[in-house]
Amino acid sequence: MIILSIRLVRRLMTKHIAYRCLTGSQSNPYSEYKFNMEVHILVQAAEENLRPTIPESCPKQMKELIRDCWNPDPRQRPNVHQVIQALEAMEQDYFNNALRWENTRTLK
Repeated sequence: MIILSIRLVRRLMTKHIAYRCLTGSQSNPYSEYKFNMEVHILVQAAEENLRPTIPESCPKQMKELIRDCWNPDPRQRPNVHQVIQALEAMEQDYFNNALRWENTRTLK
């Protein structure tokens, strides 16, 4: 039970940190849904494919990667190597087109 609790805490912390980096705000993922406990979110995500809303300011390439990683069929999700490649390609695109990326992040 302790191991499960540690895994649950790590998963929740990672989710909050990543979402805050993506949105640039202190809002929590799934804040548009009303749940009594965090564990309800995990159950809904696993059983009902519930996902947080991706902010409009999220760059298109990042939205696509996020949605690919959320594919309900694990065989259709990118593997770690593919995720790293996609992130490196986004990083290179950012360096080549920083103004376009910054304009995308500031749009509402």
